[in-house]
Amino acid sequence: FGGIGAVATRPSARGQGFATLALKQCEDVMRARGYRVAILFCSMVEFYQRLGWAVVKEEWTGFELSRSRARTRHRISQVDFAEIPPAIRDLSDSTSAIVRSEELWQEYGDWPREDPDLFLATFHGEQPVAYVRGRRDRHRGKGIRLMDDACQNGHEEALLPLLDQQRQVVSGDASARFHAFLSAEHSVAKVLVSAGIHLSLQRTTPEVGVMMIKPLQKESAAGFLNVDEFNGHSPWSPRTWWAVDRF
Repeated sequence: FGGIGAVATRPSARGQGFATLALKQCEDVMRARGYRVAILFCSMVEFYQRLGWAVVKEEWTGFELSRSRARTRHRISQVDFAEIPPAIRDLSDSTSAIVRSEELWQEYGDWPREDPDLFLATFHGEQPVAYVRGRRDRHRGKGIRLMDDACQNGHEEALLPLLDQQRQVVSGDASARFHAFLSAEHSVAKVLVSAGIHLSLQRTTPEVGVMMIKPLQKESAAGFLNVDEFNGHSPWSPRTWWAVDRF
């Protein structure tokens, strides 16, 4: 499958069907490549529903970190988007389905959707073993949106200190409210629960970020994925299906 990112129309040109035309062209290109499903994230649900897109029901996890004693024997450092160490690109979270290609890393730098000072990594010597990317949640005051995380197997203990460092950047000595799209099996969720932190599950809203999909081929096609399958018991939370081949 493929995905669509960053759709916008100049205010003076809105209401004339330009975005609809561009979206249709993207869908045609994906169909020609044999893709079966298209994915996007949006806050304009009604607009996309009129074009045949369907909402995927998701739960997002909220949790609070107060001033803690989370410690790591490794070094924590901010990562510069302009100079992302190649070794960070090779990190993989064993519970995630995301493959971060060179092109996607380039997009992270060209079109940042997080705050640069919340892109932190844990290093063992010069080797990165974990990282987190985050964004300040303007809707929630001292809140943080956990955008992405990854760690090498065996280094899950590095994740909580990284989140605690994000909390300190945003809130200093005060507590901070996080929210993230984490399944119960995600390594971060497991680390948090094992540390005695309560997780609360809530439904996605347009303010948080709604995931939508659209069929591109006939449902009779072998291996077809529809919205019911995304809303069912996928091996990962739906958001980790986010495509790396976008337009």
